[in-house]
Amino acid sequence: MILAGICLRIAWLYRIKQNKEQEERFLKFALKEYEASYSTGDFSGTQVSEARILYLAGEISRRIGNEKAAIRYFSFVFGRQKNAREASSIQMAKDRFQELKRTQETPHPLLQH
Repeated sequence: MILAGICLRIAWLYRIKQNKEQEERFLKFALKEYEASYSTGDFSGTQVSEARILYLAGEISRRIGNEKAAIRYFSFVFGRQKNAREASSIQMAKDRFQELKRTQETPHPLLQH
C-alpha cells in the first residue's frame, strides 16, 4: 500500500507538470497497488480504511477513463458503509458515482441529431 501512495503522489507531480502520459502511467501503477492491497487485506491495522482504498481505486479508474470500474468501486464503498469509519470517503464516492451516472445518462452533444 505504501507503493500505491508513492505512485499516486508521483502522478500528482506529473499532473502539475501537465505531462498526461506519465500521470496516467503512474495512476495505473497506483491503481494496481491499491487493488492488490485491497485483495490481500494488507491495509488492515493501518489508518487507511477499506472505504478509502475503494474510493481511491474508483477515483483513479475515473481519471484514467474506466468509468465502469469507477462505478463498481464506488458501489463497493456504499456496500461497506456501515462498517466504514471514514464518512468523507463515502460521501466523495456518492458524489462521484452520481456524476458518472449523470454523464452516462446524458447523450453526448455531438451525437444528438
